Amino acid sequence: MVACGRAAIFYFILIFVFLDRHLKKLLFILLLSPIFTIGQSNLDSLWNIWLDQSQQDTSRLIAIDNFISKGYLFTQPDSAIYFADLQFELAKTRDLKIWMAKALRIKGVTFSIKGDQKKSITHFNQALAIYTEVDDVKGRGSIYSDLGSAHRSRGDLSSAINYQTDALSIAKSTNDTSLIQRCLSNIGTIYSDLGDTKKALIYFEKNLKGGSTNGNVHHELIALNNVATCHQEMGNYETALKYLTQGLKLEEANPDKRVKSTMLEGIGQAKLSLGDTVNAMQYFKHALSIHREIQDNERVSLDLLNIAKIHFNKGMLDSTEIYSTESLEIANKIESVMLIADISQLRYELFKVQGKPGNALEMFEMMVTYRDRLKNEEIERNVIRQEFKHEYDLKKSMDEKQKKVDEKLNRIKITSISIALGVVIIFFLFYRSNVIKKRKLQNQLAANEKEILNLKIQEENRNVQALSHELLVKQDFSEKLINQLGQIESLSKPEIKNIEFFIQNELDVKSSRAELQNQMGNLSSNFYNELKIKHPSLSDIEIKVAAMVVMNMSNKEIAISRNMEPSSVRVAKNRIKNKIGLPKDTSLSDYLTGLL
Repeated sequence: MVACGRAAIFYFILIFVFLDRHLKKLLFILLLSPIFTIGQSNLDSLWNIWLDQSQQDTSRLIAIDNFISKGYLFTQPDSAIYFADLQFELAKTRDLKIWMAKALRIKGVTFSIKGDQKKSITHFNQALAIYTEVDDVKGRGSIYSDLGSAHRSRGDLSSAINYQTDALSIAKSTNDTSLIQRCLSNIGTIYSDLGDTKKALIYFEKNLKGGSTNGNVHHELIALNNVATCHQEMGNYETALKYLTQGLKLEEANPDKRVKSTMLEGIGQAKLSLGDTVNAMQYFKHALSIHREIQDNERVSLDLLNIAKIHFNKGMLDSTEIYSTESLEIANKIESVMLIADISQLRYELFKVQGKPGNALEMFEMMVTYRDRLKNEEIERNVIRQEFKHEYDLKKSMDEKQKKVDEKLNRIKITSISIALGVVIIFFLFYRSNVIKKRKLQNQLAANEKEILNLKIQEENRNVQALSHELLVKQDFSEKLINQLGQIESLSKPEIKNIEFFIQNELDVKSSRAELQNQMGNLSSNFYNELKIKHPSLSDIEIKVAAMVVMNMSNKEIAISRNMEPSSVRVAKNRIKNKIGLPKDTSLSDYLTGLL
């Protein structure tokens, strides 16, 4: 076991010692997006959510977003573009601008993976315009970082560092730890491109610390590779070995196609440098199959070039031409100056050996043209390097001054906010106190009015009951007296009628009825209004009967006052209940009393 471990460590050292310039550049893997391939789990359920149009729009958009990132972004870019178009169309139909920007960003990342940086930048700028329109600060920060990565791939390091610096500023202001780590890695990669290994190492170490803290395994693997490479270039082999060993253990526990392909290329280069062309070829072809699968065109072109070199060294000229032709086609498509220069040099040597002077001359001119471009780019990089150094020192000084100003402004803001908050709290308490007092007063007035009304109703009820009782007594007396008079045969009927009329006047039944009507009129006008509004089908007589029911008059009392039979009163009360819609077991008196 120990021997195996030492052998693995030895191979890792060989990988970093013998890497050619292309693979060293590839080891500075740029994090184009926080979206990584996570596996195929739950893809079916995500797709089913997307297809289910009964789901909420946001749920469907989230589902297809995860569907793309987990299943297609880094493995099947063309499919990822297709699904991103579906996502964009739904978001556009529903005018969900944030999701429109997300779909455009996925397409930008996908085109960048395919090596088409022009289309990548176009889509990133479209997404940036939407994020700016809706004032999504975090969205702008992510797009700035993506644009920086795309411009770096095109060799525009000046634009790249500007975008990454702006993105890092936004990430810090919004406390977006994931974006902070991306920016640190990308800025470190740019300084590595410029040859400033020490400054690159500063950013990579910060990136590694953040990746370990946040538990992002893929991020940590890339950071470990970057830090180890910097230490190897600086001659710190033991330190590099420590990081490589840590990275090897982490990759075994967390397989990843992109990381695996980088390791395969490294082992292939190491084998080739040691003269083991057979195993080197196997590793390069294995890496090539993965790169074709994930459609990483730049690395496909590099793998084809490495295979072509092995065939050329073995004298296999026909297969050398086949592999180098495909490699050159891809390099031209993605506009990789460095790859074109190296491929044209190999094909120049090939055509010389094959005795094809015309083709050899064409390749020689291409090689010279692109090597001149590389020299011009190197001169430009030296100029940019000096500009960055000046800008870095100037920015550092300005940041320190700005920090002091910001601290002072923050203290002033905190004090001002505290005072304003205190005033608002005092005003709120005063206002709330007045509202509570006013509410209590209103409640008290309402309670007093209700109590007065109840007392008035009680008094009226007592008067009605007294009048009703008096009316009953008079009625009974009148009936008895009339009956007795009817038994007196000696009196004529006209004389008896005169006596009856006299007795009725004396008993004053009509005046009692009138007074009863007056008492009914004293009922709350609200009662009559509510009854008429709620139950317009009730007749005037039925409303008067209802009023007598509210005054607790019995059926007999109501019959006397209305010149009705008691049975007719019961019929009238049932008719009122039917029109009102009361169940049979519900009291009419209780319902009507509630309208007072």
